[in-house]
Amino acid sequence: MTTKAPYRNSIRSKKMIKKAFLQLICDKDISKIKVLEITDLADISKGTFYTHFHDVYNVLEDIENECINGMIEVLSHNTAVNILDDLSPFLKTVFDGLEREKEKYTFLIKSTCATSFLYKLQKAFVDYMLSFTEIVDRIKSPALASLFFSFIAVGISNIIHQWILGNADISLVELSTQLNGCIINGISTILK
Repeated sequence: MTTKAPYRNSIRSKKMIKKAFLQLICDKDISKIKVLEITDLADISKGTFYTHFHDVYNVLEDIENECINGMIEVLSHNTAVNILDDLSPFLKTVFDGLEREKEKYTFLIKSTCATSFLYKLQKAFVDYMLSFTEIVDRIKSPALASLFFSFIAVGISNIIHQWILGNADISLVELSTQLNGCIINGISTILK
């Protein structure tokens, strides 16, 4: 039983470090965040910080990887094979994952590191989609498949960015429906 307590404490410490970091990243550039600020906000020692992370950039990398891996895991529960015929199940999966991790995404997207994070998220999505040969084979060429998935990734990440910033006064369900219609049936679906 004594082996579980340090493990739980370790998990709790990492969560506290990440939470403190996310609070700071919204107000400051990452280059200006000091380990001491994180440890003070998390109410932990510097030694505890360095047990888990090398520096503040390592904290950011860990949080970004956690978000990206979480999104890929969410996507893996949805069959991507039908994405070329109907995007709505895929978009629902993406937006459900976003809702579950909204706080993390909000902090990252409102930070000065947003562009870098969104690029990593886009790249992870494209790489994931290109791993499905049955989808790629339906598109005229692998290069065109890569461009198509990049188009989808950039569009969706920009929409998420705008939605989190409060610039899109629409529910994620309605957004999913409109996007699906637009991508599958063309721009005419959103015209009056």
